[in-house]
Amino acid sequence: MGSFRFRRSFKIAPGIRLNVNKRSIGLSAGVPGARVSINSDGRSTRSAGVPGTGLYYRSQTGPRTVLGRRPARPVERIVLAGEPDALRELHLAQLRSLHAGGILTDQELADKTAAVLGEHASS
Repeated sequence: MGSFRFRRSFKIAPGIRLNVNKRSIGLSAGVPGARVSINSDGRSTRSAGVPGTGLYYRSQTGPRTVLGRRPARPVERIVLAGEPDALRELHLAQLRSLHAGGILTDQELADKTAAVLGEHASS
């Protein structure tokens, strides 16, 4: 069984959008390849990627409660498609770029790099 959803997005200025859904109102700002969002629920999202490749990194934090459920854990998701070796190198380059831009801490970079190398070593 499916469900109906509601979401509207309004361009306020170049690179800035007002997002409205049934649960909250949010504001997002960014350029192609990088975006930061925050909404009225206190949830924030950071994303960065390489435009046109399908490769991006997304990190969500903050509270989200739905009818007595516990707040959601922070979500970190990496989306990959294509050749494993080329993607691994692109993924590592993207992690280094996120670190250089201040999105990832030194420890997060080390952990995520180890995870990428470990994932691909076993495949």
